[in-house]
Amino acid sequence: MVLEWRNSDVAGVRVTHWKKEDAQTIVDSISSKPLRIVNTENGPTIHVYAYGPHELAVRKYGDPARGLDIFYTLKQSVEEKAALTEIPFAKIRHLDGDFSVVTLWKKRTRMLHEYLRDVTVAMDDKKLMCKRVVKLVAKLHAAGYTHGHIKGDNVLVQLNKLPVLVDPRLLTKRNQPEGVNPWESRKKDFCWKVNDISVNFFEYCGQMIHHPRGISRDVSPVKRVEIMNDAKIFERDLEQHYHDHFDKLNIIRK
Repeated sequence: MVLEWRNSDVAGVRVTHWKKEDAQTIVDSISSKPLRIVNTENGPTIHVYAYGPHELAVRKYGDPARGLDIFYTLKQSVEEKAALTEIPFAKIRHLDGDFSVVTLWKKRTRMLHEYLRDVTVAMDDKKLMCKRVVKLVAKLHAAGYTHGHIKGDNVLVQLNKLPVLVDPRLLTKRNQPEGVNPWESRKKDFCWKVNDISVNFFEYCGQMIHHPRGISRDVSPVKRVEIMNDAKIFERDLEQHYHDHFDKLNIIRK
């Protein structure tokens, strides 16, 4: 997949955008009232705007070099078909010197976290979604990339039930040092901390599927152990699913 670009000037603002799109329409869209504003832990605030059948996510960087690095790494990963991620749509250099990265995804998506907490979604569908996510990450890793922050808030579930990885601020092309266990470097993608407590994505999925709101105090000790064991079994199965798919992709590449 090769993305073709055009440079345009809109009222003194430099816009590099998809060749087939109109720069003025892009600027008008992101100058309107955002559909929602997403605050991130360590990255820039994300402003999400309507754009036809899609949504545009805009991240503004005071450091243009940082924004450019993210834009081109994301562009490279998409052109290499590394995985289903946000698609780079435009980069904008503002009059004040700041730099914005504009990415694209389909309208009416929701976070994996919301999907797994939805009581109307069948447990089997939730399990399938988690497996699709780790399969997607395995594809990204096999292509030589690391995402940097795989968690429930950084995965979008589309209407077609396919996941999309978002928040590319830590996306990097990995150069594996010699003597380092590949899994040791890859597994960092799945880990994060909540109130100084380490959590990994596999454990998170097991808990969200089997006891998303915790285990009620009214549950008997025997049933409590059963629920926790079921969550742990799925956690192990999900991690194995990732390894199986990663190994399969590596064999194909060789």
